[in-house]
Amino acid sequence: MRTVRLFKLLSSRHKVVLKFTRTRAVFAALATLLIVLFGVERIALYELSPADPASSPTCILKDDVVPAAWSYFRPAWKETALLSPFTLQSSSTNRFPGSAVGLSNFINDPKERIEKDFRINSSLEHQVLFWMAVYTGYSSHMRIVHDRNDLSIVYGFIDLRSLYRSIPPSEFLEKKIDDIEQGILKELRSRLTEAGGLAKNEILPAQEKAEVQAFLSRIGSLRPKDIRNLISSLRTQSGQNDMFMMALYRSKSLLPFMETVFRKQGLPTGLARIPFVESSFNINALSKAGAAGIWQFTPETAREWLPTAQPAVWTDPVVQTQGAARLLKLYRSILPDWGSAITSYNSGIGRVRRLIQKYQALSVEELVRNSITDPEGLGFAGRNFYAEFLAANLVEAYKEDIFKPWPIPMDLFLVFRGITPFPEAACSIKG
Repeated sequence: MRTVRLFKLLSSRHKVVLKFTRTRAVFAALATLLIVLFGVERIALYELSPADPASSPTCILKDDVVPAAWSYFRPAWKETALLSPFTLQSSSTNRFPGSAVGLSNFINDPKERIEKDFRINSSLEHQVLFWMAVYTGYSSHMRIVHDRNDLSIVYGFIDLRSLYRSIPPSEFLEKKIDDIEQGILKELRSRLTEAGGLAKNEILPAQEKAEVQAFLSRIGSLRPKDIRNLISSLRTQSGQNDMFMMALYRSKSLLPFMETVFRKQGLPTGLARIPFVESSFNINALSKAGAAGIWQFTPETAREWLPTAQPAVWTDPVVQTQGAARLLKLYRSILPDWGSAITSYNSGIGRVRRLIQKYQALSVEELVRNSITDPEGLGFAGRNFYAEFLAANLVEAYKEDIFKPWPIPMDLFLVFRGITPFPEAACSIKG
């Protein structure tokens, strides 16, 4: 029986995959050369050794065992919650523990790069800071654990980077990540329950219990009712700094044309930043609902608002921008402010109008605040769409100041393929 080995070589900037058999010694020599050239941090060995020659191969991970779920969590009440490349700021008005260097300094637009229509209202500062941190401080291999109704309450983050480095993309990896997230949320609920005095049994060490209680005191949630609300409102949010960086690269050549379209319509040019939230400026983006392109037009909306009856050009970014400009102009003429008009782009003009009339709201802030306690109000995505737009607008305007030095937008992948097949779908990796 022939044994096939796969070396996965990983570095901070490069990912190199090599497959070779015993008879392919040249690949071993090349692997050594790549280690020298790329400064590999870690080598994970996989073996394909089918018990039955007629059966499909089974991939057995020969790396260290995946640790318990809680070990991936970096709680806000520990110093390890801080990302080393970032300086975290704390004050009586900002309870978010993980914002990048000086993010709060950009909220007030110190260099006046933001149009007055999209200056940040003080009531939205916490939401905007949260999404700015999502876009700049955390990668898609990290999950922020936070309160879904109050984005200033962040419990910490889940760091899954080591897992992504150890295991190739697969259903097994996605299942493992989901199990880890659920395990951490279960552990966190248990800690909040005990620290809040709702548990019958005391399991936490005294020091950790005191740390959690101090955290709860800082956010003003020590009453049993508050603790129960916190426990029921836990949520995780994937980081997006790598995705946002790609969006910045994609948007670079498009934004001047898009701004011209809005300018001709007499609209704020900042509206051209909505695709950062909708699609990360991916012209090939396609949702499960059939929405396509950077503006995520559905076929029904495209037929009504795009200046062409040809579906083949509906995903053209400039054509979509022309339709989006007319659509947003109409929304703004009907609704009280730009916040509610932009929210309508995500949640639908009919629904937003009904809720504004129901709440007698005069601004998007009132719409969002009332929706939190209304079962028929906007969901998490609808309540946060405008804040996400404002955050993206700020990050794009100050990208040179925030992303310094300018990083490479994505890892470089080099793949050397051997003769022996390595069908990922046929492999089940055991942790």
